[in-house]
Amino acid sequence: MQVTLIISLVFAIFIALFAAMNGGEVTINLFFWKLESVSQAMVILASAAFGAILVYVSGFMNRFKQVKKVKDLEKQIKTLEKELALVKPVEIEQHKDETPAPSVVEEKKTEE
Repeated sequence: MQVTLIISLVFAIFIALFAAMNGGEVTINLFFWKLESVSQAMVILASAAFGAILVYVSGFMNRFKQVKKVKDLEKQIKTLEKELALVKPVEIEQHKDETPAPSVVEEKKTEE
């Protein structure tokens, strides 16, 4: 986590320096819009901020999907544990009716 923060800060400083060095005025044409005399530094910083927001939203969506998947899997685990709890007593009763194999009986006698 700290490495990501450090890399992000270095990248932000690089962008700020780049924007400061390129502070001239430009004309922006975006589809039907035309903005004249806009600071190139502001365009660079706004673009970087917009990109950061998109990355944040994308990460948030991925995290939301992971949390939802974990909850679904936890529900599935609880369901399977309940099924296992219902099946275990039946298996134990079935095994009580069976007589143990001779080798098991001999091992029990030697232990006593």
